[in-house]
Amino acid sequence: MSIDAGILEKLKGEKGFNGKMVVGASVEDNVVVELQNLGVFDHLPGAQFKTVTTNIAKILWEARDDSAVFAFPARVASDWQKELPVMIENPSSATATVVGQKLVESSATINLCALRALECCLGEDKPLQVVTDCASNILNTLKRFSVHEDAGLFGRSRPCAHESRETSLITESLCRGLGTVDETVQLKWMHQLTDCGKGFMDIVLYVSCEDKTWIPVGIIEAGFIGNNKKKWQSRSYGINISHQLASAQQGLLVAELLLDRNYTSDPKISLGSLAPARTYEKKKGRMWTASIWSGCANDDGLSRVLHAFVQAARINRNPPADGNFVRIGANACKSDEWIYKCYDYRVRKVGEYQRRSADLYFEYLSNVEKVVEAENVTLIRYQFIRGSHVASSVSQVIVVLNQLLKMHSNGHCHGDIRAFNMVFGKASKLIDFDFSGDSSSKRYPEGYNIDIPDGARHDGAKAGCKLHVLHDLYSFGAVMKLFECDEGESWNSAIQKLQKERPNGGDALTELKHIKDVPLKATAAYSTLVSGNR
Repeated sequence: MSIDAGILEKLKGEKGFNGKMVVGASVEDNVVVELQNLGVFDHLPGAQFKTVTTNIAKILWEARDDSAVFAFPARVASDWQKELPVMIENPSSATATVVGQKLVESSATINLCALRALECCLGEDKPLQVVTDCASNILNTLKRFSVHEDAGLFGRSRPCAHESRETSLITESLCRGLGTVDETVQLKWMHQLTDCGKGFMDIVLYVSCEDKTWIPVGIIEAGFIGNNKKKWQSRSYGINISHQLASAQQGLLVAELLLDRNYTSDPKISLGSLAPARTYEKKKGRMWTASIWSGCANDDGLSRVLHAFVQAARINRNPPADGNFVRIGANACKSDEWIYKCYDYRVRKVGEYQRRSADLYFEYLSNVEKVVEAENVTLIRYQFIRGSHVASSVSQVIVVLNQLLKMHSNGHCHGDIRAFNMVFGKASKLIDFDFSGDSSSKRYPEGYNIDIPDGARHDGAKAGCKLHVLHDLYSFGAVMKLFECDEGESWNSAIQKLQKERPNGGDALTELKHIKDVPLKATAAYSTLVSGNR
């Protein structure tokens, strides 16, 4: 693809543009980066480069809605690319309202970059020594501003009082210390790069892929403590360069580094993540976002954040196939053969009784591991359970009912009995214990969904009410109604025993054991529902 003749003439008017073709770029891509990759600006000094690229970015921005700008043939956007938000024209003045309309807050399970970032910041995944050394070097360099050296860059007569001097030094340290992590991962740290809008990113990281393309990884916006705009700036830039991603499985990290003006204390740093939405998620014009970590950017804190950037670069260089990473709801995902569940209440203020909890997973599922455990945030994982949400025999239903009755005998209620929380197969299982808890104290959370297509709730199962055994049993009976059984009399009798005013799970279990070998068939309506959720 090349730039149309009219626009090319405008570009040629810029000093330093030599008329080379731009291959593989579109308005949605950062064309300035493509021009830079082609060596168009190699002979320009830094100041002139910034002026030229600013004007080129402006020309391309003004032409962004003109379909005649690009001569042939424009890149066909994938479905997920069509869901991306419209670019933010002035990121430096972006507000919480403007940016918030383009984002959907979720947990670190939004994509693999975010998941690994949480592990890097709060888990046992330790940074490489080269990352730790780089973080230490950055902090030691910044501290030199507090000494007031007699001459030079750190002297009393400083060249500028803007954070660009600090971001220049940080970028220089990153290029030297983390330009190459290993033989395969080449990191491209850049300073004051245009986002193809009207803004310049303080520090941005790209990774060089096998096909020589540079894919964005993340942005670090720097400022001084008290500047509350940096969060929205970093996310605005992230939204703008998300159009450069090559896969829906790639993500972006966004960080805000806030410095002490007197350099007498360590900086503060916050890390977040962005991920493209998929068409079936119906989030058109918005992206997923998650808060990963915030804290002191001392040697340990900064090295962990940089470690997260390095891991994100590895992921974006070789993203997982679509089936290898799948978002499942607001706080869950499947990564390879593991299900991850995240319980994060650091930002959202939710009462203790309303919180989802991972506690009972360890009691009622096998192979559950705690990946992250910190104040108000927990990340667990367990092995993916193969099977279906459609039972093929009564014996499979018996196994799951037995598990539920065991919970009840231990004084626990499940709280979310529905067909999609049951896996039927060689090892049928009851899953998803987020709402589960002690039947004497646990309550249904605010927003508890009482209108579900894969079952039905008891009238008493409402937000704020206590969990109850009879609620679970009633809902189990509702799940059974989604299946047809040749032994209809016994099957329906078991359902009645579960849904009567004083249900008896033991009697229902006995009834089902008499017909345990009888096959089941999903009703037409439930078959359609399951097919639509695949």
